[in-house]
Amino acid sequence: MRLFVALLILSLSFPGHAAREHTGITPSGAVYRVAVPDGWQAGDGLVLYQNDLSFERGLAPDLGPLLAVQLAQGYAVAASGYRQPGWNGFSAVADNQELLARLAIELGQPGQIIAYGRAMGGHAALQLALAPDLPVTAALPLCPITRADDFWQAALDLRLVYDHTCNHVEGAALPAATDLPWLLPAHQISASGLEQIVLRSNRCLGLNLPAWQRSAGQQARLEQVHAASGISDNEQLMLGLVHASLGLGDLVRSADKLAGRAAFGNGNAEYGVDLDNGIRRVPADAFAALEFRLRSGLTPVATPLPGDPAPARILSLHGDSDQLLPASHGRWLHQQLPSEHLQQAWIDQGAPGHCDLSAAETRATWDGLRAWLGQQITPAAERLQRDCLALAASGEADGGCRLSATAPADKTPTLPAPRPDPVAVDSRFSGSWYGPERAGEGWLLQVLDRHTALLHAFTVPAAGEPGDQLWLTALGRIDGDGIAFDQIERVHGRGFGSGYQPDDVWVEHWGSARIVFSACGRGELRFQGPAGYGSGSRQLHQLMHLGSHDCADSNPVATPAQTAATGIGAVSGSFYDPAAPGQGLVIAAQDDGRLMLVLFGHAASGDSPVWLQAQGRLDDDGRLHLGPAVRPHGSRFEAFDPGQLDLSPWGDLELAFDGCDLVQLRYRAPSAEFGDGELTLERLTWPMATGTCPLPTR
Repeated sequence: MRLFVALLILSLSFPGHAAREHTGITPSGAVYRVAVPDGWQAGDGLVLYQNDLSFERGLAPDLGPLLAVQLAQGYAVAASGYRQPGWNGFSAVADNQELLARLAIELGQPGQIIAYGRAMGGHAALQLALAPDLPVTAALPLCPITRADDFWQAALDLRLVYDHTCNHVEGAALPAATDLPWLLPAHQISASGLEQIVLRSNRCLGLNLPAWQRSAGQQARLEQVHAASGISDNEQLMLGLVHASLGLGDLVRSADKLAGRAAFGNGNAEYGVDLDNGIRRVPADAFAALEFRLRSGLTPVATPLPGDPAPARILSLHGDSDQLLPASHGRWLHQQLPSEHLQQAWIDQGAPGHCDLSAAETRATWDGLRAWLGQQITPAAERLQRDCLALAASGEADGGCRLSATAPADKTPTLPAPRPDPVAVDSRFSGSWYGPERAGEGWLLQVLDRHTALLHAFTVPAAGEPGDQLWLTALGRIDGDGIAFDQIERVHGRGFGSGYQPDDVWVEHWGSARIVFSACGRGELRFQGPAGYGSGSRQLHQLMHLGSHDCADSNPVATPAQTAATGIGAVSGSFYDPAAPGQGLVIAAQDDGRLMLVLFGHAASGDSPVWLQAQGRLDDDGRLHLGPAVRPHGSRFEAFDPGQLDLSPWGDLELAFDGCDLVQLRYRAPSAEFGDGELTLERLTWPMATGTCPLPTR
């Protein structure tokens, strides 16, 4: 059996088809390699080959199985060795950006750019194709990892299954760290560590032995691991153990990856009666899991806006019996992209295996991608199979042809072990939120679509800052059970209401935040702010939902195409004056008529944020019954005390709706600082699925 040295040592062979070839080092320390055919000039095509998992740095990377063909077709071919050994999902895009910048200097700007790779390299190729700021024309991911979190969850499960089965066998326990006993010690994430994995797993399972040479104990334990993992092919099982030991150890421990945080866990995994009572349980850090998906997963594809470049075209190949990368990886990718941007083919493997492609299959898919780009010929699997057979018959490429358009039957992989359905952010999460220990401070969350959310925060300033109130706003990215707000902004302005001076407004980056939801209506927020605010967390409870989508809703709306029925919730959203941005109104309304609004503005004295809060009810005919507005103030952020807040009435607010997209706001305050005034505000945001507007348009 091969010892998977390919995971550790990259091939140094180099074909002689290129007139120019060299290696170099990018600013981040990644070794790169490039081959350039005679006559190549700026504007010609470039192939970016993405290498698979390796734990060695400093070696010239491989340029892929199609190098000779691509050079003959006039492409320059380049590859980055990556700045990170092991899993490279955190840096692959940045590494290729640096490589492209270096090649632009050395060779000139390329024209068409195609990324391709296998397994982890296929994941990197997809990252490049989906990155909004990379000019990648197309991608050819071969048997790619698409659901990276599932892949590493399965690796953790395999390590824990192995430990449960083999730790009692003398000399068979995998090396275990004292701090995290389900990981290798840091010093053994190396070539010598690989040797230990092979030796110890063979002692327990007899993986290198034919069945007749295994002891009865080895055969019984091997059958237990086969059954528990769903991996019946011993070569795949050994490779899986390498992922579960060296790969997982590097991923969790590396300071530039997870930095010791357990993004993957099995606290609620269900292995079956033979394992559930004895297997080690590892609690997952939900915030680390969110960070892994955000930094290392595949970015969801947003609908292009007018003038945006067309998304890259992707032709992906998947094995129908791959036990390390099951069919769910291909099906998940199919759900993310429309057919005009993604075509897929499946390899009819016939038996379990790690999607080993023949030269003819690889060449046929490459030629099919080129025809899709150049001749607009859709690379349907049937066409790819015919081309593969022709290549094999002519002797131009070796190997069998097993390309099919038929995805395999839906089989739930054994690993990762089944978990309860995770929380997924949908329309039920829009509304107002608060922390019980900090009553008077709050958040208004709007889920705008399946990928995007808007957050308005209202609180008090830190000690030493001007004014006595603070409001913040941020646009965030939704991923699974969490939302990332990388750019929380603070708006500075002068003048309140109709006295607002839009020429004085400016926006300052305040910090960042993450929210992870443990259930509908419950979550935790962690933030990182500027000096005076520091970092902290809040336990969040939902106070109001929008429209009819509360946590009892058995059919929450998750896509913009789905809409709720007519209801007062349709007035929910953010409103502003396009001629004077920098102040505005946010409304949260339920279909039972309950309504909450927050008016965000600035004091006349300047650079003193102001927010007003009011609650009321909206009748079906549009008549609003609104209680007095309050301006909570009197405490400080770092020593927040709800008992210190002044909640005395501020004055009166009146709203008159013109349909659901235009609102007339009148305000009256006894204080001369604010006075009386009127604003006409237009809708800025439409929270997802709040319903069809029931109000008449004047």
